[in-house]
Amino acid sequence: FFGKPGLGKTWLGMELSLSVACGIPWYGLPTTAAKVLYFNLELPNWTMQNRLNTLINRMAGAVVYDEQIPIMEAREKLMEEHFHLLTAEDLQGRINILDNAMVCHLQEACTSIQPRLLVIDALSRIHETDENSAEKFGQVLARLDTLRLSTRCAILLIHHDRKGNGDAHGKGDEMDAL
Repeated sequence: FFGKPGLGKTWLGMELSLSVACGIPWYGLPTTAAKVLYFNLELPNWTMQNRLNTLINRMAGAVVYDEQIPIMEAREKLMEEHFHLLTAEDLQGRINILDNAMVCHLQEACTSIQPRLLVIDALSRIHETDENSAEKFGQVLARLDTLRLSTRCAILLIHHDRKGNGDAHGKGDEMDAL
């Protein structure tokens, strides 16, 4: 996902992750229950926990019939087993995807948890490369591709547009002036 600040990219990524973890449709699209590893490298733990609680309550909905209770309990169990969250506070130092040792740590985490979906929020927090340089940023993407292939999991990158950088043509817009 990519877009301007405040559009809800993290919320959307979390909703998708929880839907995959529970195997429930995401905006009408079918999912299969699978393990998810969500790296949130921007928001503090308490913010992520608040957001998770909000989403879990929204996904659970109101229980109207006794027959729904086993379904809700099954979803909660799947979420506990399949959704794994790591935040910047859980990690020691910054992640640099171009650092061989860091890639090994990421591969070990994926080997241990065995996610089918790895979410990295935000892309800018795993590298220090110039994103406007195709050659340099290509190295970041190549490392992510290597991680994807070695762990056999899909990778969702959430990329937050940097404030004040202008658009792709180098021109700012009214949002940059705010």
